[in-house]
Amino acid sequence: MQIKIDLPPGLEQDLIRQAAQSNVPLQTLILQALRHITQSTAIATSK
Repeated sequence: MQIKIDLPPGLEQDLIRQAAQSNVPLQTLILQALRHITQSTAIATSK
């Protein structure tokens, strides 16, 4: 699946910087963040 989103320039630069510092592709960083959010939400709703 492909999803296109428009990021504010500041957020885009923050993500690019974080990906470079973590030495991971930008796509991987974004997927990790989305997984973290969905897992946190699933845990919170199951309590």
